[in-house]
Amino acid sequence: MHEVTTNPASTSHPASTSAAKPVDRAIMAAIATVPAEVRTHALNQVVAYTAHADRAAVDPNASTKAVHREQAAKWACIARENGASEHQITTAYQEGHHSGPTGD
Repeated sequence: MHEVTTNPASTSHPASTSAAKPVDRAIMAAIATVPAEVRTHALNQVVAYTAHADRAAVDPNASTKAVHREQAAKWACIARENGASEHQITTAYQEGHHSGPTGD
């Protein structure tokens, strides 16, 4: 259980101590890198799903083209939400098209 106290002298916050500040800074620095990592992953997914869709488009037995295009669009949105520029997203789509039907 969490103990609740009403004594103001005993309610010091751990983040206010000098020992916790470097830890807080390290945590905040790590959190700050998350959008860049998500953006990079999302752009790579745009490339991959665009390539999958292009491969499915040339396969008469494939019914997944629309699903792959939808997934590429979803990842493009995620990349955009995490700071990717329209140029980066367009480039990712183009890279996917270049690695599409003819292979990797």
